[in-house]
Amino acid sequence: MTTPLKISEVLFSLQDFMTKDGAISPEHREFYMLFRDKMNAFEDIFSIDNIELLLAQTYAEVENISQEVFIQIDEAILTQYRNDNSDAINERIQRLAAEEAAKYAASRAARLVEEERLAE
Repeated sequence: MTTPLKISEVLFSLQDFMTKDGAISPEHREFYMLFRDKMNAFEDIFSIDNIELLLAQTYAEVENISQEVFIQIDEAILTQYRNDNSDAINERIQRLAAEEAAKYAASRAARLVEEERLAE
């Protein structure tokens, strides 16, 4: 299971991205403030899906952020999260694959038993 993000970690990542060239633009400032407000009002766990949802909602409200810059913002925040949780994500994928393989094997075994019963 992936570890939930903390508001401070997400906002620090956003600040780092927005201040990498020095001063922060008015558009970036507006995006940051809206995003921070959405995060503060959010009442669920900050999972990667929830963070992406909040980012998309904020992007829809800020007129002067290009799609290219939005993608960079998204990557600046979520890449760190994905990297920090890559082992957990890989374990989850492996567990789901094993569960599907077990279901398939059980279904196949039941089908073979039924075929043998019908052949008698």
